[in-house]
Amino acid sequence: MSRKYQIFISSSFVDLKEARRELIMATLQEGHIPFGMELLKPGFRRSLNVIEEKIADSDIFVVLIGARLGSPTDETSDSLAFTEQEYEYALKYDLPIIAFMLRDADFKSERDKIQSEDKERQKEDDLRSFRDRVKKVNGGSRIVGYFKYDDLSKLSEEYSRAVASSIAYLGRNGQKGGWIKGEEYDKLSNRIHLDTSVSNNIFFRDLAHRLNRFERLSKRTTVAAELKTAAAAYFWRRYFARLHDKDINAIFFESGSSIAYVSHEFISQVQLQSDWFFEQRMNEKIRIHTNNVLTYLDFLFQRSPWRPIDVRLYPYGPFSDDYGGTYGMLNFAVQEAAPSPKDSLRTELPFHAQELVDNVTNELQKEYISKGLVLMTASGVDTRDDSEDVPYPGPHVGSYPNTLLKRSLLSLSCPKVIFLHPEKWGFDFRYNNCHSVCDRSFTWAEAKSASPMALVMAAESPGNQTKLADSLSEQGFTDIDLEEPLAGSPGPWSIIAANPKFSEFFRKD
Repeated sequence: MSRKYQIFISSSFVDLKEARRELIMATLQEGHIPFGMELLKPGFRRSLNVIEEKIADSDIFVVLIGARLGSPTDETSDSLAFTEQEYEYALKYDLPIIAFMLRDADFKSERDKIQSEDKERQKEDDLRSFRDRVKKVNGGSRIVGYFKYDDLSKLSEEYSRAVASSIAYLGRNGQKGGWIKGEEYDKLSNRIHLDTSVSNNIFFRDLAHRLNRFERLSKRTTVAAELKTAAAAYFWRRYFARLHDKDINAIFFESGSSIAYVSHEFISQVQLQSDWFFEQRMNEKIRIHTNNVLTYLDFLFQRSPWRPIDVRLYPYGPFSDDYGGTYGMLNFAVQEAAPSPKDSLRTELPFHAQELVDNVTNELQKEYISKGLVLMTASGVDTRDDSEDVPYPGPHVGSYPNTLLKRSLLSLSCPKVIFLHPEKWGFDFRYNNCHSVCDRSFTWAEAKSASPMALVMAAESPGNQTKLADSLSEQGFTDIDLEEPLAGSPGPWSIIAANPKFSEFFRKD
């Protein structure tokens, strides 16, 4: 992001008018904002309050020290010159300081040119003392250079390099400062605010930078957010208490933005019904597995009086940069290209991939065989009948490791719930882009009927809700649960469609 830095330029006036003008022009050419007292309107009286305010608002302080100390802040004998006082303000506000002094070889000759009756003649000791003090580096950022009155172009070049170094210093020390365009500010103002103490913490700052990897996932969380929220909320209103009734002891939250909304709503339900949840010791009974970065962090960062729930990252491994999923050993499968129209129908997974899928399935099956619940999503579900013209019915996704994990999850015998955007239901498989979760050895027809399964969506209108219900029923999800919002409610209108085995599993005793 392009920043403009405000740079306060301090010096005596009489002898350094040309040098100050040179630095002001160099500042503008670098795209930054110069400030010097001569830039105020004519006749403006130099006020220490105004000067301090302007220095406090600045990002970098520049002081030019020539052969004169300059005017005092008042007429008392021990008062500081304005340049000295401005320097003190820069120290007070811990600004990076750039100092350019008339080189030693020219200093004496230039002092000798000052008329004997000039009050400046009496300030030589104070001026030398000021030069010596500025030369000393007491931590922070201090750049000291030298110049000649007759070579101001060189001064300008060295000044530009010094400004770049000072800006780099600000960045390294978490003191970015500067000014940005209004439209950039508008974007930033909609982002999460971090307290200064947090944003200056190098560990939290690095964590925030790492989260920027998930730009694609972050964009997905903003797509159809209202529908995702509504579907998640309706599902948990209907099924949260049944976790206890059916003695559910493990829940898998799969990757994807839709499932992040589901896990977030689960946490909200725990907080809303905390007395019941913790009295039933559900936090000790239920183990959470997830390969979703958003879900994992959401659980980890819950505040007290939240009582710990066993949350495990599975499959354990690095988060992918696309949708923030972990795939562990499944990443070692030899990557298969997405099928093209020329490819014959895949009859089964390659042996090495099937072996990895079986390993994940067998490991999860130990905990999910009868009392687990899998919550998952897909890029789309092709609902056309299985035929030569429609070779890949069922769920499909964009990445091969994700395909293998979904295959493992669908192979489990426990109840599974697929959360979808309504447009993704009946979304045809796309050659050269998608990977099919099912094949001839594990068909969609088998997957959706062999074990308890339900689909959850939210429609934008009652009409669309009805159309979805009819389509889902045709696919074997015949137990339809339609949300009926309160009169006058704008929706969305959620739907839970279950196959007979899912309804039987969760039927109230």
